[in-house]
Formats: sequence, C-alpha cells, structure tokens
Amino acid sequence: MAKKPTSIFNIPVFPPINFGGFIHLLITFFENSLPFFPEYFRNAHVLQNLPDTIEGENRITVILCQFLTSHEKNLDYTTTKQGFYNFQFVNQVPANGHRSSDIGVFLANIIVPSNVLFVIEAKRLPTLPIKTRQKEYVIGDGGGIERFKKQVHGQELRNNISSIIGYIQNHNSEYWQTQINSLIDEQIEQSSNPKISWSSKDILIKDMVFQKEFVTKFNSIHQRINLSDIHLIHYWIDLTA
Repeated sequence: MAKKPTSIFNIPVFPPINFGGFIHLLITFFENSLPFFPEYFRNAHVLQNLPDTIEGENRITVILCQFLTSHEKNLDYTTTKQGFYNFQFVNQVPANGHRSSDIGVFLANIIVPSNVLFVIEAKRLPTLPIKTRQKEYVIGDGGGIERFKKQVHGQELRNNISSIIGYIQNHNSEYWQTQINSLIDEQIEQSSNPKISWSSKDILIKDMVFQKEFVTKFNSIHQRINLSDIHLIHYWIDLTA
C-alpha cells in the first residue's frame, strides 16, 4: 500500500480524489469477483431457511457484502495512484426520503470519513412474493430502476453511475431480460408515475463483450427528475444451482 502523504505537522494530507479512476477499478473488481459469488453463496447456512420475502432478499445481500469485503483485501489499488484509500461495502446505507440503498461503496481511509462513491440496489429474480412484488425490479415503491429515476438512490454521487444486482433464482438471464424490458415498454407507453418519464434509453442492453460464467451484464441509461441521466450497470448472478 502506498505511503500516506503528510504535512509539516505530521497530519496526513490527502490530494483530490481521482473518482473516475476508483469507479473504473471498482467495476473491474466487480467483474472479476462476482463470478465466484454463487459458490460462496452455496456454502452459506442461510440457504437452509431462506424466506420468500424481502427478508430473504436482504439476507442474500448481507452475504454479498461479506463476499465483497473478503475479496477486497486482495485488491491492488496502485493503478489509482492513491493507495491510501480502500473500498468499504456497507449494507443498508441511508438514502433520500427515509429510504436506504442496499449496498453503499465508500472510499475509506484512517483519518477522514468519506461520502458514498457508488450505490447498489439488489433484487431477486423473481422478486418474492410474486403476487405483490412482480414488477419491483422496475417500478413501484421499492422499484429498483424507478428509485434511481426518482433520485431516491444515487442523488449524492459525483459520478452518475450505479448498479442493480439481480439474484437469478429461476429461469435464466435471457428470460429475465425479456420480462424486465417488457415492463419498461409498458412504462414507455404510459408511465405509472406521472413525475417520471420513460424512453428507449431505459431498455436494458446486454453487454456482449462481457463473457463470464454465472454473471450476465446489462447497461441502461435513465432520465432523472432534475439531475443528469444516470448510467446503471446490471449484473445478474445465476444462483439457480
């Protein structure tokens, strides 16, 4: 790890943060580590009694935070040239309107607390119970994409990029891409929330370059109420095995 810079009073002085460099490193970290999550998840005792409720979704996300934290310890930060920072993954970070983001990624150091760098919303596919939450990846009070469009999530970020992680527990990524994009098409035709609008940019586009076992990647761009567009990276993890 790089030596921390100090002032003449022996108090660490941190130069301006290269946020773009850290975002690039974080995305690379996700794409190299997430393919190993299914095996890690299978070893968790929580699988023995995973409820078909929001609690079950939260339990998976807690395990994901543990997984990311353990893998972060081997991450090389030298490419950022600011090795005195490291990623910290925090479950249930306060968001706008008395809500919370499932995972907040912070740039941590031993002296100064930092604001959130990146936020992640997590959704089971299917979202359970199906009868009451079947559209929640896209819309509704807990709607993943809608929350970003309404600025419940991500309004504090310097870089307009965040992620939704989908836990696939039946069917496959092709099936869920069709289902999710069909819901978005419905909103393009007539938005269920008059405060937000939808367009073809909201459609999830598969990243054909990204080829990793157990993980599929999609990209989408979303107009927000009074902030610039946000780029969402969708990582769908196959947990069906």
